[in-house]
Amino acid sequence: MANVLLLTHWLGGDVLPFIKIGKRLVKEGHKVILFTHCIYRKEANERGIEFVPVDTMEEYRAMLEDFEAFGDPVRNPGAALAFHENYHGKERCLREMELLTPYAAEPDTIIFCRHRSSIAGLLAAEKLRLPVVSVFLAPNYIAHLKLHEQLLGAAMKEQINGIRRELELPEIESWTGWMCSPGIIIGLWPDWFAPEAKETLADIEEIGFLHDTDSREEALPYHVQAFLEQYPSPVIITGGTSRYLNGQFYQAAVDACAEAQLPAICVCPHDEMVPARLPSNILRTGFIPMIKLMEHALAIIHHGGISTASEAAFAGIPQLVLAFLADRPDNGQRLKEAGIGNWFPPGRWNYRVIGEALLEITEEEFRERCRQRAVQLQDGSAEQRISDIIGRAAGKAQYGIPDRIPVLFEEEQEISQKSSGLSDEKRRLLLKIMREREQRLI
Repeated sequence: MANVLLLTHWLGGDVLPFIKIGKRLVKEGHKVILFTHCIYRKEANERGIEFVPVDTMEEYRAMLEDFEAFGDPVRNPGAALAFHENYHGKERCLREMELLTPYAAEPDTIIFCRHRSSIAGLLAAEKLRLPVVSVFLAPNYIAHLKLHEQLLGAAMKEQINGIRRELELPEIESWTGWMCSPGIIIGLWPDWFAPEAKETLADIEEIGFLHDTDSREEALPYHVQAFLEQYPSPVIITGGTSRYLNGQFYQAAVDACAEAQLPAICVCPHDEMVPARLPSNILRTGFIPMIKLMEHALAIIHHGGISTASEAAFAGIPQLVLAFLADRPDNGQRLKEAGIGNWFPPGRWNYRVIGEALLEITEEEFRERCRQRAVQLQDGSAEQRISDIIGRAAGKAQYGIPDRIPVLFEEEQEISQKSSGLSDEKRRLLLKIMREREQRLI
């Protein structure tokens, strides 16, 4: 059996997929250790996963406070670089490597790390000659590789090389090339969700959506069961696990359900984010077994997180995404293109517009299309694909970081070098000029 080290950071949508992976691998008899933020100890331990925190509660709260500026590097590249330096710079990376190293000594070790955030995982794999799997959680992270190289590549290369000098590793020429150099790269979505992904990363394995089948066995709380007896097919409203939302999200969703005259269950653990007064046919509850609740749902209004989107796709229910920052608008657009959802940016969060869209996606023809897609999803198993990866790569150094790091996106790297000493405003202007030039050439 393998010794599997999982390393990830940031919000629930970045951590929970790794917990799903770990849960499956523990069932298969592998030893699994999760390295992430301190608040996830209970969830990991309940699933038989060993847990090592990478921060203190104080450090975790500080990260959350700074995260919003990081979420939009195009508008604020300086803040994105400062975030990386504070939470993934030399001090943090070396500390995380110290945490990882004792656990990496066992035979058949393999590291799974989240793309972009889990730099220490790549460094540990390279230094210790271990196989490593880079995990892309959503297609947006591939689509933005070139853009991030343009905006951040030169500065990030210098940050990484500072750490590499400390570890006596050779300097790299390309930040994006190094980040995309692991022997195995996986995307947690099916190929139909991002048909263009291989144009950028030819070797990526699109393994499918993760799905937690065990959650169907969990019981819903009594007050939710009582509500379902009165309203058997409600709309679900959820913004996921974090506070990283536009402040109008829940109000807009509630008002849309009222406009459409549809009952709803609003799932949110944060009191301050939910409207104080709700219609009698809308129930507010904290965290509950979401997959179990989806079995009863007419549709779901959510924030566009990939974990929520994937579980709703498995449940075969229509999705209406109110997207704000990060990968969420892109996920919403992909759901729309797949014919199983619709989405709106904050500028269109008018209750009449959303209410009308909600009625459209709950028509029988639309719902049947969602059910057909759910049937197709049953044909593949992302969890089985991960098990296959463990079988072929655990303990085999050839699936690690190569000795020669490729240089990706040379043109974007040149732009990044030219803009590295500029202010954020001038950097954005240069990027705009380059984009306009590209458009004229097309």
